[in-house]
Amino acid sequence: DECMWEWTTQNGVYGRKVTGPNGNHIFLPAAGYRYGSSLSSAGENGNYWSSTPNSNDNNAYNLNFNSGNYNVNNNNRYNGQSVRPVSELTNQSLKNKVRHFSISKEELLFDIYKAYKDARKNKRNKLYQLKYEYNLEENLVNLRDELINGIYKPLPSNCFIIHDPKMREVFAANFRDRIVHHLFYNYTHEVFEKSFIYDSYSCIKNRGTHFGIERLKHHILSVSKGYSKPCFVLKVDIKGYFMSINRNVLLELSRKTLSKFESNNNLDYELIDYLLEIIVRTNPIENCNVLGNVEEWNDLPKEKSLLTADENCGLPIGNLSSQLFSNVYLNAFDQYVKRTLKL
Repeated sequence: DECMWEWTTQNGVYGRKVTGPNGNHIFLPAAGYRYGSSLSSAGENGNYWSSTPNSNDNNAYNLNFNSGNYNVNNNNRYNGQSVRPVSELTNQSLKNKVRHFSISKEELLFDIYKAYKDARKNKRNKLYQLKYEYNLEENLVNLRDELINGIYKPLPSNCFIIHDPKMREVFAANFRDRIVHHLFYNYTHEVFEKSFIYDSYSCIKNRGTHFGIERLKHHILSVSKGYSKPCFVLKVDIKGYFMSINRNVLLELSRKTLSKFESNNNLDYELIDYLLEIIVRTNPIENCNVLGNVEEWNDLPKEKSLLTADENCGLPIGNLSSQLFSNVYLNAFDQYVKRTLKL
């Protein structure tokens, strides 16, 4: 029930394109079925065995579909129906998926170097940056080759508690991975921001505090009819927002937004999708290095820690990509408040 079933053709073959809630899809040809030596309904019906027998040992459950409907029923196991071998999709299999990028090695290396310069801002004297810079050319070329060959894998993050002044948990990505975050940001932030409402300010260039105050003044004047009638401002906060973001939903929302602009930009969207998938699906707590006293976490509310977040939920505070994705995730709500509620 959570999948979309589209009757379509691929390479001249009729069948169903089945798209899951995470955006992944498979194509099931309408291959018909065999009864004895005869092939029936090819191009009109699809009949696929499941791996599940029913209570009658002679029968098994199967998927049946045509251009009008699809359903699960059971049939005698001597019928000749299709078998589609599938396996569970894992993060590793996603990383190993064959990708075909249109960007050249030279162009990608240039973009990575620009991302490196962005990542090192205000970090020039940090030891980790100096170590990376010591073999800069080799490190950047290696990173380029990992990305272009589709074998890039993020390194473990450092996890620690800060007080600024509120107590917060931070997962700091390896400097090499921060370069990748900046690379993705440089490719996509303008595309994403085109989809935001005008009154979205968080981490957006030229929309800082003063701009927000002027916009607030404008809205108050408008709603109050020049201060002649009362108006109201609602100030709210989402409890444990970053820790509650569902990464599967975020991936779907991001792809949906990017697809709207794909034909309007000279960008390698296959590369962008590759980066998107890796950054969003990476579990920051996997093999993380905990710095400081682990007892500090005893004073941190559970809704503020990735270590206690629900499965497939949570973005690491501190990553540039997390700031961008936090806006993408709430954009649907912003649009609803402005377009539907007319507030």
